[in-house]
Amino acid sequence: MKKAFAVHVPIIYTMLASAVVLCAIGQGALAFPIVFLFLGIFFNLLGRFTNKTVETISGSYIILGLIYMILTTLNLSYLWIFFMAYLGITYIVMGISMKNIER
Repeated sequence: MKKAFAVHVPIIYTMLASAVVLCAIGQGALAFPIVFLFLGIFFNLLGRFTNKTVETISGSYIILGLIYMILTTLNLSYLWIFFMAYLGITYIVMGISMKNIER
């Protein structure tokens, strides 16, 4: 599990750098979907050492990140709200499932 957490620093820097570069080239709408993909990769690594709930949610982040990339072409200004709500709800679910493991 320490190896999975050791990867979080490069993934955070990669998310930040990707968002900055995408905004710099005028593709800022793709920043949040890219962050979804990187979160999916990170939680997939973490899920391998914790439980299936985290691993399942990480897979959904990757799939939803790809779907979100496709949906950005529709220029829906409110689309981020649904993905942010999903992110928040799944963080709560992952936190509860990981807390139950510690007991």
